[in-house]
Amino acid sequence: MINFDLRERKDTMAWLLVLAVLFLGLDYEEETTKLHVEMGMAYMSQGLLERAEAEFATALESGVSCPEAFLGLGIIKARKGDLVTACSFLREFMEQNPEDHRGPLELGRILLRVDSAEAAHEMANEAYLLAPSLPETWLLMARTSIACVDSTQARRWLLKTIDHGGDTGLQARVMLGSMMRGKGELSEARDVLIPAARADYPPAYWGLARVYLAWEDYMRASDNMNRYLYLSPDGPWSDSARMVLDELASEGLYMTESGSAFE
Repeated sequence: MINFDLRERKDTMAWLLVLAVLFLGLDYEEETTKLHVEMGMAYMSQGLLERAEAEFATALESGVSCPEAFLGLGIIKARKGDLVTACSFLREFMEQNPEDHRGPLELGRILLRVDSAEAAHEMANEAYLLAPSLPETWLLMARTSIACVDSTQARRWLLKTIDHGGDTGLQARVMLGSMMRGKGELSEARDVLIPAARADYPPAYWGLARVYLAWEDYMRASDNMNRYLYLSPDGPWSDSARMVLDELASEGLYMTESGSAFE
């Protein structure tokens, strides 16, 4: 259904483009290139990376300036694990659009993946200066501060993001909870994580499970791990959660019936 809807949308936009060219005197090549880029972004948002990549490549082949095609290809290559090519595309986008925060934001995320903490932090700071009101830039500032072992700055950025709320606020709660747990601040970590768990944000349940495991509260630990697995059966910590549950079961500590996971 998603593929059909996008194809239908593309066909409709193509007809509108023809009409615009005929009656408004627009440049056909330029407008066609914009259409390919827009469809590439639409495909990418649906996870249809191959289709998106083809649209962006077609846009570049037109010879018309289309910086966002470089951005799209950079994001796609990063998702596919081709980080070197991704960086090349993103740097080209940044060269053509030095005032757009998306270039340094995406490049900073890639640099974190290759453990280039200082370079990632520079990109995060550049993205923040270009878009100081966007929580995505605050969150990247927090992540790069953690990578640079600057917990004071990381905490400041995380609290700012939490106050803003939304999806980035949930991510920030999990990150701050992990920091607090690492410092032995278990009660504080629990308090930070519970609102995210109540919003059914899966990583928060895994964070709470680890807090309760540290307290040897196996009933609530198993509750939270089971909830995490229910919401995210193929999540990044699903194998770890199953392994811990198996260990608890083998030791007679696995609790299958309990009360609230938050109490």
